[in-house]
Amino acid sequence: MQLAVHGWDHAAPDSGRRSLARWFCTGGRPMRKGLTLLEVIVTIAVVAILVALLLPAVQRARESARRATCQNKLRQISLACTNYQLTYGCYPPGVVSGLGSHRSNLFSQHVFLLPSLELHQLYNSLNFSLRYDNPANSTVARSSVSMLLCPSDFAPAAPSSEIIKGFTNYAGCFGSGNWERIFDGVFQPTRPRGIITDKDIIDGLAHTVCFSEWIHGQMNGNQVTSHPDGSGMLFRTTAIPACREEFVRNCQSLTDFSPDAPLGFDWLLGAAGCSWYNHQITPNGKSCMIYGNKYPAGDVFSAFTASSRHVGG
Repeated sequence: MQLAVHGWDHAAPDSGRRSLARWFCTGGRPMRKGLTLLEVIVTIAVVAILVALLLPAVQRARESARRATCQNKLRQISLACTNYQLTYGCYPPGVVSGLGSHRSNLFSQHVFLLPSLELHQLYNSLNFSLRYDNPANSTVARSSVSMLLCPSDFAPAAPSSEIIKGFTNYAGCFGSGNWERIFDGVFQPTRPRGIITDKDIIDGLAHTVCFSEWIHGQMNGNQVTSHPDGSGMLFRTTAIPACREEFVRNCQSLTDFSPDAPLGFDWLLGAAGCSWYNHQITPNGKSCMIYGNKYPAGDVFSAFTASSRHVGG
């Protein structure tokens, strides 16, 4: 037996049933296909609002991860210092100098920490009977080692025939900024004072800075280039200050950076601005060097300042 409703056969194919269902749902009006212009605009606006809300959160999460990576590298470098001290009974020299022509190779403390940072290949490829800038050591000298770079900072240019030195974001402390004591940090030249042991750190290990982070400069080919804010650059002055406070004021007001001195450049060399920093100026302040006959050792009486690109310092 077959049933019929208003002439519709219940035994009709499925396509007929679907057509009737559409007719009942739409009240006999034709079904609309697609979206109206207004609906598209509203959808785009909603998506844009969601992106605007989520993007800052994503950026903060990424920077938080980068900051954690930088801190972890700084921690590993500090552990490498401790391991060196436990092995040899002293901290690595800030620079090897004044020990005879074949031993004045001027290598920085970074070099002596390479084995403890699991960078044995770099360490073993160096010829310690030659100066750091000898062509035989150029492969390492031109390398910007990942372990010595903070991902929050701009990446340095890749090594090339024009990029002759590598960069680092981590510098060893060579002084507190006290003009009378000059070298009173953990890392010092082997001459005149010599190497540092635990007993030389009179303030205690918990109150003494070993390494810190800084923003490195940039090179474009063999030319120094500055960041838009002047960070990572060494400013210069010929003004001779009467005291440290005057020097700090002069430094913070400078706008002319030295064309041959990006910070963190040439990490293989034990020298201020290359692999050393001091506490002359508080973190994220400018780095400045005094040029003048009164201060022939300008790096001693100048500021090489810790800094970072992390939010909040």
